Amino acid sequence: MKPTKLVLLLLIIMACKPKQPKITRQELIEQEVQKKIQLIVTNKNTRCLRESLEEASEIVDSMIIAQAKLNKDTLLKPPKPEKPLPPIPLTLKDSLKVKPFLSDTI
Repeated sequence: MKPTKLVLLLLIIMACKPKQPKITRQELIEQEVQKKIQLIVTNKNTRCLRESLEEASEIVDSMIIAQAKLNKDTLLKPPKPEKPLPPIPLTLKDSLKVKPFLSDTI
């Protein structure tokens, strides 16, 4: 291809490309402000949702505890058993006479 045709082809391609509108400095500032506002709103909504879920969880927990206390077993504990009587000592009849262990001592 000849260089003139190549340059002409490039000019045609560049002319067909749609131009992006110039964004002014004020528009850029407004876009950034909108992004920051959206970020703040999103963070606040997230925090509010988390706090409300925590509060609801505490309320439900207290309701469960109250219900469990109401359903508690109302029977009284059985009384402690009484101490048994001391055993009666057995007396054995000793039929043997007392003898010394060693015969040479007495």
